[in-house]
Amino acid sequence: MPPMWQMVSEAHDAIRGAAALDMGIVMWRPTIAELKHRLQIYKDTHDATFGTDIAIGAKTAVVRDTFIADSEAEARKIAEEPCLGALNFANWRGPRIYLDPGETLSPEINATLTKTITYDFVRLARCSSARRSRLKTRSSNSPRKQGSTI
Repeated sequence: MPPMWQMVSEAHDAIRGAAALDMGIVMWRPTIAELKHRLQIYKDTHDATFGTDIAIGAKTAVVRDTFIADSEAEARKIAEEPCLGALNFANWRGPRIYLDPGETLSPEINATLTKTITYDFVRLARCSSARRSRLKTRSSNSPRKQGSTI
């Protein structure tokens, strides 16, 4: 039988189910912290089911939206509008897919970003939590962190 892969999103039970069936998983756009969390869930479930010790990240894949240019300014000039168009077209899950485990948005920011994802929000979501906190204090266009809520 050829290798089987399951596309998984936010449901950790889907990750556990795929691991228990020895299927690989493909994830779309998790933050670094959420990716680490999902990889550990997969490994723990696979190891417990099969009595093995697979390497973290084995049988897993990540899909990322990527655009390469000589500078961020050039990338924004060329690709910001079409990339955000695609992200907003697929924004039915809302901004929560860009958050770290345990991180939440205020109801106002969640409502705004559910209507339209912004470049600055997505850019910050690709950074580690620590770096994101530092960048937020420098950017007047990005949401402010209040405890674990931004």
